[in-house]
Amino acid sequence: MPTHRTGSDTEGLTVGGFLDSIIARREPGDKRKGPDHLANRQQIASWLDSLPLTEPTRAKEAAFALLLEQDSLRLPFTVERTDALFHLDRGMQPNLLKLESDYLVAKPGGELEQVLWRSCSDLGRAFIVTYERAFTDNLERLGSRPALQTLTLVLARIVHFLAWQARLCAYRRADWIPGRWQQLHRMYRKARAFNVQLHEVPDLSDPARRRKTTIESEYLSLLLMWRLNSGTLSRTEIAQAYYWLRDRPRQVLFVGTHRPGARLGVDPTQPDGLKPVAYLGSVAEKFLFDSTVLAEPLTATLARLEERQRAVVNEVEGRRLRQQIELVGYLITHWVVNRFTDRAERTALDRRVEVAAGWPDIAMKLRWLDRAHNERATDKVDKSAPAQAPSRLVAGASDSGLSRGWGHDGPDRRSTELWIVRDESVSGCRVVSPAGRGGELKVGDAIALHDPITDQWDVALVRRWKLVGEDRVEMGLLWFGRNARPLKLFPVLSGSRSDEAKPVDGLGGEPESGKREFLLALLPAAACADLQRSWERAAPWGKSVLRIESIELPGTDWCWARLRVVADEPGVAGARSAQPPTDDITEIEITAPRE
Repeated sequence: MPTHRTGSDTEGLTVGGFLDSIIARREPGDKRKGPDHLANRQQIASWLDSLPLTEPTRAKEAAFALLLEQDSLRLPFTVERTDALFHLDRGMQPNLLKLESDYLVAKPGGELEQVLWRSCSDLGRAFIVTYERAFTDNLERLGSRPALQTLTLVLARIVHFLAWQARLCAYRRADWIPGRWQQLHRMYRKARAFNVQLHEVPDLSDPARRRKTTIESEYLSLLLMWRLNSGTLSRTEIAQAYYWLRDRPRQVLFVGTHRPGARLGVDPTQPDGLKPVAYLGSVAEKFLFDSTVLAEPLTATLARLEERQRAVVNEVEGRRLRQQIELVGYLITHWVVNRFTDRAERTALDRRVEVAAGWPDIAMKLRWLDRAHNERATDKVDKSAPAQAPSRLVAGASDSGLSRGWGHDGPDRRSTELWIVRDESVSGCRVVSPAGRGGELKVGDAIALHDPITDQWDVALVRRWKLVGEDRVEMGLLWFGRNARPLKLFPVLSGSRSDEAKPVDGLGGEPESGKREFLLALLPAAACADLQRSWERAAPWGKSVLRIESIELPGTDWCWARLRVVADEPGVAGARSAQPPTDDITEIEITAPRE
């Protein structure tokens, strides 16, 4: 079965040449030996009945082979053959939806994920090519109302499967190539040329066979979904947003004239999606969307979720509802339902930084720095000890004992290559990472950025990420704190727990304009489990005793916590471990909002 192809959907052939390239490799004498399953509705219904009901992958392979054979025969799409194609499309929808559902829950980066994604993509593109041929043949018979309705349904299905392909790219956080955008805009402009963009046709993807849709609704659902392809949302959330839109075909429509709510528009001559109207300029042709029509259904959805959240007692259900509420709020913002959110002014940069990506990597770097600090402190105390060659892990350490370079033999190469800060604002920054497609960094991970020139540490949260090439990832980061410093906290333990005295490493400091009453720090999640526990930290006057006052933002394996200084005492912090005092407390600029 010739379904395996190397490369991704964003590379290589256009949709129009997809099946042709496979057909060209077939034997010249390859002829159809079986029945013509697409001859009429009865034939294709019998063929669909023979498919395995519980094996969507095998059903996909059979349908792909059928469409491949029909394309090689070049049989004209008569009224009966076109009706059979619609029946095949409707019959394959349960299998396609099952493949998509399995893909959404598959482990990222695994082989199963790749197989399911390729299955969805191959069959979607095969339907696009087949419907394009059906459009050309049915165009010659145009002249009656039934023929116009058939042509409208063909165009609607082409746009639907183009949205399917765009959604698969969004799941991978990859860009849609210009050829796909041009084809999408061309199909919609054809619909407007025939004045059928608002004609209602059956939605062949509806299992209940009751829902109606329009070409314009399918087109706009794709465009609005693509505005969410920033990397901030998970694959499941993108799918939820798309299917929520498709349930509202009467609301997702363009407006004829400019109005106050029409803040988004599309230029069909450009390979791009919806943009703020101000960015379109004075283009000759543009279509405007009034996103305020989504305000009422989104507000009603938000109200229902909040009401259910107040009544829920299960923690798992409560967490799921909180995620749903956050998703609806995100949709309201990015679909510009109310107004544009003012964005902080950005400054263009080209700054190289070292990065520890994810808490395990941050913890490893902090341990390296702590070991370097101890080694340098030991050298100062023991003057008679022979000089040791500097370790590659701490080469370039400053006089304060902090490493300016992280070395190059760590297990994660993302932290050994310099990242590029493209621009930044008071709330965050945009960075380009040398991470490849297999990188495990995800939205919600913590990141530490270290400038090797200024020795400044910044702590941030990954808010979005997107592939921008084979070996590059662009990320949007939200600042936790600027000008942070490595911290070491020693637990204050009772005699019965003396065997558990393990200090923890973190990043943070006293906020700017603070009175040394508290500090904010990025700590391991285990350190934040017991809020009643006290901690000691070295200070110029001895040691400070702290206690976690609140968790500003919890992560999977980290927490951004606020610690209050409850006492200043003489002595050495963590004296049981004979740790030397650290540098003075540094002030950091705190920018992250509370949860």
